[in-house]
Parts: sequence; C-alpha cells; structure tokens
Amino acid sequence: MGEINVSMRLSWGIVAIIGLLYSCSEEINMVSEGEAIPVVYAIFDISDTIHTVRLSKSFADELSVGEMMQDPRRLFFDKPVISLERNKTRQNFFFKLNESQERVQGIFPVSPNPIYQLEHELNPGTYTLSIDLGDGSEIILINTHLINELLVTYPSRATKRIYFYDDPVSFIWLPSENAYSYEIAFTLIYEEEHQVKELNTKSITYTRRIFEEELEWMQDRFKARIYSDPVFAYFGSQIHKDELVEYRKPLELILTISTADQDLTQFLSENSPSFDSRNSTKGNLENSIGIVASKFSRQFPDMQLSPKAMDSLRRGRFTKDLKFVNNPDW
Repeated sequence: MGEINVSMRLSWGIVAIIGLLYSCSEEINMVSEGEAIPVVYAIFDISDTIHTVRLSKSFADELSVGEMMQDPRRLFFDKPVISLERNKTRQNFFFKLNESQERVQGIFPVSPNPIYQLEHELNPGTYTLSIDLGDGSEIILINTHLINELLVTYPSRATKRIYFYDDPVSFIWLPSENAYSYEIAFTLIYEEEHQVKELNTKSITYTRRIFEEELEWMQDRFKARIYSDPVFAYFGSQIHKDELVEYRKPLELILTISTADQDLTQFLSENSPSFDSRNSTKGNLENSIGIVASKFSRQFPDMQLSPKAMDSLRRGRFTKDLKFVNNPDW
C-alpha cells in the first residue's frame, strides 16, 4: 500500500449562554486557549527497515488558524522521547528526530516537518509504543501486534507480466494472522519526453482496497479478482493530456499486495469520504488522536504489461490520447 497518508484537524467552540444571564461583561469569549492534544500516526510493517512515527498537536486558541499554523511551537512538541519495546524480549528501540523533509511553502511553517524514525529490522510479535511528550503529561502507551507475513502464491517471483486483457486477473494468497483487509496497488513508472527534448520520469499508482468478504475462498487460500478497466480508467483520468508531450514510454510496473490489521482497517473505513463524519473515530489511542497499527506489504518489482495490455494502454478508450508508445525492451 506502500505508506498510508492521514491528516486531522480539531477545533473546539465554547458558547457561554448561561453566562449571559449573570455576567455584566458585554464581551463573550467564544474560544479560549485549550490544552494541546497529541496527534499520532504510526503504521509498522516488518517488511520495511525504516519505521516512522509522526507526532503533532491539535489545539484551540483565540488566534486565527493561519496565525497558529505559522508557529511551529503550536504544531509540534519540543523534545518528545519515542521508543518501541518488543514485549517478549523487553528490547527497547528509540526513534530519532529527522527534519530532512522540507515543508511546502505557504501559510504553514517553512521549517521542516519533524518526523521520528527508527532504522532497524523488526521481528514478529507484540510491541509497545511509548511517547513521552516531555511536558509532564501522562506517557502515551499503545500495544500493537505486527503482522508476520503475507504469502502470495500468485503471482510468483518468476511472474513478469500482467495479462490485463484476460479479465479478470486473479491474485492468490494464504490467510495471515491479524489480517482484516487487503490492498492491491499497481504503480506504472514511465518516461515522458517534451517537445523541448526534456526527459522526465514519472509514476502513477492505482490502488484497490479489498475486504475479506469480497474474496473468494479456495480451500486454504484467498483469491482476488481485478478488472483492467478501472485501472486504465484511473490512469486516463490522472495523467493529463499535454500537447507539449512527444511521447510517454512505460519503464516498469510494480505490483504491491498489502494487508492491514483490525485497527488500521477500522480507522481507514471510519475516516473514508463515504463514512458518516458525525461518527468519525479518533483512532485507537487514549487521550490522543490517531492510529498505531500494523500492515505488511509484498512487492513485485520489475514487472511488465503483456503485449495486449500494452496495446490497451496505447490505443484503449481510456488512455489513447496520452501518447503512450511501446517499450521495445518489454
């Protein structure tokens, strides 16, 4: 699924109606400064070697949103201590601050967006994430059980082509412990040449979330069926027509099959556009907002479209105007 992107904003309003009956003041303070609430986002995948925790604040204040967003002290905690302990061995790993990611210019702070990273291979098991905000408040503690494996039986590592014309295309894998939903993603990496002879490498990713009830059960394994039309339709809607483009040539197709645990599955479902926002969740944390959960991803790089699928990309109804050409190396 590759990383999953989640952003939250919390605003509070306090209306003192009863105060009107007893107060001599003509001023009504609608919003007063409130205590910052931690916002945490951490999705652990043992197939990765770098693990990330994002930590920020939600807040209420008399200042405007624009003013608050320009002050990094109102967005981020000063010196939090973040660690991950493997419960079985009591081995503790500490996250380090990484400020190398630059923020986009705008009303937001021009200072880097701090993230906390751990560069270490994690073994399967249950872990406790600990976040000490350094302000005397209660330490945030949350347990999560890391998904151990996703054994995909088709495609295999020897499979190099995706036969989209043979609809639907089947993908098969064995059940995984703690897996509650799945995602199949196709990333097309392509070369784009402009009339000024400028070459750019670009990519586009189509993703499809799949729940267990949508899968076909085959004695001891699941089968998912993916149709090609939604994939090509998505490519056609997201890659823009450009008269200055001479051609687009596919370079690589990457297939990623991922699974998510129950907490992440519920969090994504309850924060999806189709979910009733009045019932939106704050995640699985106490006295905080956000999600700490587990996923596992199995990636198949260096794949290619079959000749007929390549022909669909070049001349199909969804992408025929995007100037795709054959890759002679495929």
